[in-house]
Amino acid sequence: WVADKTRARVHRADLRTGEITKTFRVGRNRSADLVYGDGALWAATPDDDAVNKLEPRTGELIPISVGRRPRQLTLSEGRVYVTNYNSSDLYAIDERSSRPVGDPVSLPVNAFALAVADRSVWVAS
Repeated sequence: WVADKTRARVHRADLRTGEITKTFRVGRNRSADLVYGDGALWAATPDDDAVNKLEPRTGELIPISVGRRPRQLTLSEGRVYVTNYNSSDLYAIDERSSRPVGDPVSLPVNAFALAVADRSVWVAS
């Protein structure tokens, strides 16, 4: 999966040839980060203030509101974690229901990197 640098599109590419095999429109603005898991593509679209869940099989797109300017995504154990640049918080989204879980966690200003390891979420600011 590749996020289009200038448009609200994501492309699926063939790993062997590098050729684009399918293109989907995601939101109204370009995506900052993508993560794929369990048959769904998740795209952070900061200018839309949303995370979009795309079901590639059906083309269904679900926008999810999670704070101001979502930027980084990571997946772990049925949760999608997303940092928000302007609101400086971390949300967890349930993969199946596509809904935020619990209250957001306050972060130091302007988080710029996110990872999951050993059942912990790591954020760099």
